[in-house]
Amino acid sequence: MLPTTRYKEIQVTQSKIRKDDLSEIYSTLRRSVYVAAKGHDNSLPGLVLAVIGDSESYVPKPWNTTAFTSGLLQSIQGVKKSWVVYRGNKDGVSALIHNAFRETADTNMATTQRNALNAKIKGNTLIAIRPWTKMDQEGNNKVKEPDLILSIRPVLKDVQKERKYRWFNRYLSHFLKTLSEEYTPLLSKEKGQEGELALINMRVPVLMIAVEGDISTIHQIKSALRRNVPVLLTKGSGKAVDVIVDYLEESRPLLVSVLLA
Repeated sequence: MLPTTRYKEIQVTQSKIRKDDLSEIYSTLRRSVYVAAKGHDNSLPGLVLAVIGDSESYVPKPWNTTAFTSGLLQSIQGVKKSWVVYRGNKDGVSALIHNAFRETADTNMATTQRNALNAKIKGNTLIAIRPWTKMDQEGNNKVKEPDLILSIRPVLKDVQKERKYRWFNRYLSHFLKTLSEEYTPLLSKEKGQEGELALINMRVPVLMIAVEGDISTIHQIKSALRRNVPVLLTKGSGKAVDVIVDYLEESRPLLVSVLLA
Protein backbone atom coordinates (compact mmCIF):
# COMPACT_ATOMS: atom_id res chain seq x y z
CA MET A 1 0.00 0.00 0.00
CA LEU A 2 1.36 3.39 -0.90
CA PRO A 3 1.99 5.81 1.98
CA THR A 4 0.23 8.81 0.42
CA THR A 5 -2.30 9.47 -2.30
CA ARG A 6 -0.94 10.36 -5.72
CA TYR A 7 -3.10 12.28 -8.18
CA LYS A 8 -2.40 12.00 -11.90
CA GLU A 9 -4.31 13.56 -14.78
CA ILE A 10 -4.14 11.73 -18.11
CA GLN A 11 -5.51 13.27 -21.28
CA VAL A 12 -7.28 11.20 -23.93
CA THR A 13 -6.90 12.98 -27.26
CA GLN A 14 -9.72 11.33 -29.16
CA SER A 15 -12.68 9.04 -28.61
CA LYS A 16 -11.01 6.11 -30.35
CA ILE A 17 -8.67 4.22 -28.03
CA ARG A 18 -5.06 4.87 -28.94
CA LYS A 19 -2.09 2.77 -27.93
CA ASP A 20 -0.28 5.88 -26.69
CA ASP A 21 -3.13 6.64 -24.28
CA LEU A 22 -2.99 3.14 -22.86
CA SER A 23 0.78 3.29 -22.62
CA GLU A 24 0.53 6.42 -20.50
CA ILE A 25 -1.85 4.98 -17.94
CA TYR A 26 0.07 1.70 -17.94
CA SER A 27 3.44 3.36 -17.37
CA THR A 28 1.92 5.68 -14.74
CA LEU A 29 0.73 2.70 -12.76
CA ARG A 30 4.02 0.87 -13.13
CA ARG A 31 5.94 3.92 -11.91
CA SER A 32 3.57 4.78 -9.08
CA VAL A 33 2.52 1.39 -7.76
CA TYR A 34 5.22 -0.89 -6.47
CA VAL A 35 5.97 -2.66 -3.24
CA ALA A 36 9.40 -2.05 -1.76
CA ALA A 37 10.67 -5.40 -0.57
CA LYS A 38 14.16 -6.59 -1.49
CA GLY A 39 14.87 -3.81 -3.92
CA HIS A 40 11.96 -2.41 -5.92
CA ASP A 41 9.45 -5.02 -6.92
CA ASN A 42 7.93 -3.35 -9.97
CA SER A 43 6.25 -6.51 -11.27
CA LEU A 44 2.58 -6.53 -12.16
CA PRO A 45 0.06 -7.72 -9.56
CA GLY A 46 -1.10 -11.28 -9.04
CA LEU A 47 -4.75 -10.20 -9.19
CA VAL A 48 -6.66 -7.19 -10.53
CA LEU A 49 -10.27 -6.56 -9.47
CA ALA A 50 -12.19 -3.74 -11.16
CA VAL A 51 -15.41 -2.97 -9.28
CA ILE A 52 -18.05 -0.99 -11.20
CA GLY A 53 -21.58 0.15 -10.39
CA ASP A 54 -21.48 3.76 -9.23
CA SER A 55 -24.54 5.58 -10.53
CA GLU A 56 -26.00 9.05 -10.61
CA SER A 57 -29.61 7.95 -10.51
CA TYR A 58 -31.97 5.42 -8.98
CA VAL A 59 -32.36 4.59 -5.30
CA PRO A 60 -30.50 1.44 -4.23
CA LYS A 61 -32.30 -1.33 -2.37
CA PRO A 62 -30.88 -2.85 0.84
CA TRP A 63 -28.71 -5.89 0.15
CA ASN A 64 -26.03 -7.94 1.91
CA THR A 65 -23.05 -5.63 1.44
CA THR A 66 -21.20 -7.27 4.34
CA ALA A 67 -21.08 -10.63 2.59
CA PHE A 68 -19.98 -8.91 -0.63
CA THR A 69 -17.10 -6.99 0.94
CA SER A 70 -16.04 -10.04 2.97
CA GLY A 71 -15.83 -12.00 -0.26
CA LEU A 72 -13.66 -9.29 -1.83
CA LEU A 73 -11.28 -9.33 1.12
CA GLN A 74 -11.05 -13.11 1.02
CA SER A 75 -10.35 -13.07 -2.72
CA ILE A 76 -7.09 -11.16 -2.28
CA GLN A 77 -5.85 -13.10 0.73
CA GLY A 78 -2.77 -15.06 -0.18
CA VAL A 79 -2.04 -12.84 -3.18
CA LYS A 80 1.33 -11.14 -2.78
CA LYS A 81 0.22 -8.03 -4.63
CA SER A 82 -3.22 -7.02 -5.89
CA TRP A 83 -4.82 -3.97 -7.46
CA VAL A 84 -8.42 -2.97 -6.76
CA VAL A 85 -9.68 -0.51 -9.37
CA TYR A 86 -12.82 1.51 -8.69
CA ARG A 87 -14.38 4.88 -9.55
CA GLY A 88 -13.23 6.73 -6.42
CA ASN A 89 -16.48 8.57 -5.69
CA LYS A 90 -17.34 9.73 -2.17
CA ASP A 91 -20.48 7.61 -1.88
CA GLY A 92 -22.29 4.66 -3.45
CA VAL A 93 -20.31 1.62 -4.55
CA SER A 94 -17.04 3.54 -4.30
CA ALA A 95 -17.61 4.25 -0.59
CA LEU A 96 -18.40 0.57 -0.08
CA ILE A 97 -15.10 -0.47 -1.67
CA HIS A 98 -13.05 2.15 0.16
CA ASN A 99 -14.55 1.18 3.52
CA ALA A 100 -13.90 -2.49 2.88
CA PHE A 101 -10.21 -2.09 2.08
CA ARG A 102 -9.27 0.95 4.15
CA GLU A 103 -11.68 1.43 7.04
CA THR A 104 -12.58 -2.10 8.07
CA ALA A 105 -9.44 -2.38 10.18
CA ASP A 106 -10.23 0.66 12.30
CA THR A 107 -9.91 1.31 16.03
CA ASN A 108 -13.26 -0.33 16.75
CA MET A 109 -11.74 -3.73 16.11
CA ALA A 110 -9.66 -5.67 18.59
CA THR A 111 -5.92 -5.22 18.07
CA THR A 112 -5.37 -8.87 17.12
CA GLN A 113 -8.20 -8.77 14.56
CA ARG A 114 -6.97 -5.50 13.10
CA ASN A 115 -3.39 -6.75 12.77
CA ALA A 116 -4.55 -10.01 11.20
CA LEU A 117 -6.65 -8.19 8.59
CA ASN A 118 -3.88 -5.73 7.77
CA ALA A 119 -1.49 -8.63 7.24
CA LYS A 120 -3.90 -10.35 4.85
CA ILE A 121 -4.45 -7.28 2.64
CA LYS A 122 -0.96 -5.80 3.01
CA GLY A 123 -0.12 -6.06 -0.68
CA ASN A 124 -3.34 -4.44 -1.83
CA THR A 125 -3.32 -1.12 -3.72
CA LEU A 126 -6.54 0.85 -4.10
CA ILE A 127 -6.63 2.68 -7.46
CA ALA A 128 -9.32 5.18 -8.46
CA ILE A 129 -9.70 5.56 -12.24
CA ARG A 130 -12.42 8.03 -13.17
CA PRO A 131 -13.45 10.51 -15.85
CA TRP A 132 -12.23 14.06 -15.35
CA THR A 133 -14.80 16.68 -14.40
CA LYS A 134 -14.73 20.43 -13.81
CA MET A 135 -14.79 19.66 -10.10
CA ASP A 136 -11.30 18.20 -10.48
CA GLN A 137 -10.11 21.47 -12.00
CA GLU A 138 -11.66 23.46 -9.16
CA GLY A 139 -10.31 21.10 -6.54
CA ASN A 140 -13.80 20.45 -5.18
CA ASN A 141 -14.15 16.79 -6.06
CA LYS A 142 -13.39 15.52 -2.60
CA VAL A 143 -13.17 11.76 -2.26
CA LYS A 144 -12.07 9.29 0.34
CA GLU A 145 -8.45 8.93 -0.60
CA PRO A 146 -7.24 5.75 -2.30
CA ASP A 147 -3.55 5.08 -2.90
CA LEU A 148 -3.63 6.46 -6.43
CA ILE A 149 -6.14 8.60 -8.36
CA LEU A 150 -6.00 8.64 -12.16
CA SER A 151 -8.29 11.27 -13.65
CA ILE A 152 -8.89 10.64 -17.37
CA ARG A 153 -9.52 13.94 -19.13
CA PRO A 154 -11.08 13.84 -22.61
CA VAL A 155 -9.79 16.19 -25.29
CA LEU A 156 -12.24 15.22 -28.00
CA LYS A 157 -13.28 17.03 -31.17
CA ASP A 158 -16.90 16.01 -30.67
CA VAL A 159 -16.91 16.10 -26.89
CA GLN A 160 -20.41 17.61 -26.80
CA LYS A 161 -21.79 14.72 -28.86
CA GLU A 162 -19.85 12.05 -27.03
CA ARG A 163 -21.70 10.74 -23.99
CA LYS A 164 -19.30 11.04 -21.11
CA TYR A 165 -19.58 7.48 -19.89
CA ARG A 166 -19.08 5.81 -23.27
CA TRP A 167 -15.55 6.97 -24.03
CA PHE A 168 -14.51 6.29 -20.44
CA ASN A 169 -16.05 2.80 -20.39
CA ARG A 170 -14.29 1.88 -23.62
CA TYR A 171 -11.02 3.27 -22.29
CA LEU A 172 -11.20 1.36 -19.00
CA SER A 173 -12.25 -1.91 -20.66
CA HIS A 174 -9.49 -1.71 -23.23
CA PHE A 175 -6.95 -0.98 -20.50
CA LEU A 176 -8.08 -4.03 -18.51
CA LYS A 177 -7.81 -6.16 -21.65
CA THR A 178 -4.28 -4.87 -22.26
CA LEU A 179 -3.36 -5.58 -18.65
CA SER A 180 -4.73 -9.14 -18.86
CA GLU A 181 -2.38 -9.87 -21.76
CA GLU A 182 0.70 -9.04 -19.68
CA TYR A 183 2.63 -11.52 -17.54
CA THR A 184 3.39 -11.50 -13.82
CA PRO A 185 5.52 -13.87 -11.70
CA LEU A 186 3.57 -16.81 -10.32
CA LEU A 187 6.43 -18.28 -8.32
CA SER A 188 10.20 -18.67 -8.44
CA LYS A 189 12.55 -21.49 -7.67
CA GLU A 190 16.30 -22.05 -7.47
CA LYS A 191 17.87 -23.53 -10.56
CA GLY A 192 21.31 -25.07 -10.83
CA GLN A 193 24.24 -25.03 -8.45
CA GLU A 194 24.72 -21.29 -8.76
CA GLY A 195 21.30 -20.68 -7.29
CA GLU A 196 19.88 -18.77 -10.26
CA LEU A 197 16.22 -17.88 -9.96
CA ALA A 198 13.87 -19.26 -12.59
CA LEU A 199 10.57 -17.39 -12.71
CA ILE A 200 7.33 -19.09 -13.65
CA ASN A 201 5.05 -16.47 -15.17
CA MET A 202 1.31 -16.30 -15.73
CA ARG A 203 -1.08 -13.89 -17.38
CA VAL A 204 -2.33 -11.20 -15.02
CA PRO A 205 -5.75 -12.37 -13.70
CA VAL A 206 -8.27 -9.56 -14.32
CA LEU A 207 -11.90 -9.65 -13.22
CA MET A 208 -14.56 -6.95 -13.48
CA ILE A 209 -17.18 -7.10 -10.71
CA ALA A 210 -20.52 -5.37 -11.35
CA VAL A 211 -22.63 -4.16 -8.41
CA GLU A 212 -25.88 -2.14 -8.52
CA GLY A 213 -25.30 0.29 -11.43
CA ASP A 214 -27.27 2.21 -14.06
CA ILE A 215 -27.25 2.59 -17.85
CA SER A 216 -23.55 3.44 -17.75
CA THR A 217 -22.85 0.17 -15.94
CA ILE A 218 -24.69 -1.78 -18.63
CA HIS A 219 -22.56 -0.12 -21.28
CA GLN A 220 -19.42 -0.80 -19.21
CA ILE A 221 -20.29 -4.51 -19.01
CA LYS A 222 -20.90 -4.62 -22.76
CA SER A 223 -17.58 -2.89 -23.42
CA ALA A 224 -15.73 -5.35 -21.19
CA LEU A 225 -17.30 -8.47 -22.70
CA ARG A 226 -16.55 -7.29 -26.23
CA ARG A 227 -12.88 -7.23 -25.19
CA ASN A 228 -13.02 -10.64 -23.49
CA VAL A 229 -12.69 -9.19 -19.99
CA PRO A 230 -14.61 -11.53 -17.63
CA VAL A 231 -17.45 -9.90 -15.67
CA LEU A 232 -18.95 -11.15 -12.40
CA LEU A 233 -22.54 -9.99 -11.84
CA THR A 234 -23.45 -9.60 -8.16
CA LYS A 235 -26.98 -10.98 -8.00
CA GLY A 236 -29.17 -9.33 -5.39
CA SER A 237 -27.36 -6.00 -5.40
CA GLY A 238 -30.27 -4.45 -7.27
CA LYS A 239 -30.48 -1.78 -9.95
CA ALA A 240 -29.05 -2.45 -13.41
CA VAL A 241 -27.11 -5.56 -12.46
CA ASP A 242 -30.22 -7.39 -11.27
CA VAL A 243 -32.00 -6.39 -14.48
CA ILE A 244 -29.24 -8.10 -16.47
CA VAL A 245 -29.28 -11.17 -14.21
CA ASP A 246 -33.07 -11.48 -14.49
CA TYR A 247 -32.87 -11.19 -18.27
CA LEU A 248 -30.19 -13.88 -18.50
CA GLU A 249 -32.12 -16.24 -16.23
CA GLU A 250 -35.38 -15.73 -18.12
CA SER A 251 -33.61 -16.20 -21.45
CA ARG A 252 -31.85 -19.40 -20.39
CA PRO A 253 -34.71 -21.81 -21.29
CA LEU A 254 -35.05 -20.14 -24.68
CA LEU A 255 -31.33 -20.42 -25.33
CA VAL A 256 -31.32 -24.08 -24.35
CA SER A 257 -34.26 -24.74 -26.70
CA VAL A 258 -32.45 -23.05 -29.56
CA LEU A 259 -29.30 -25.09 -28.93
CA LEU A 260 -31.25 -28.36 -28.83
CA ALA A 261 -33.27 -27.60 -31.96
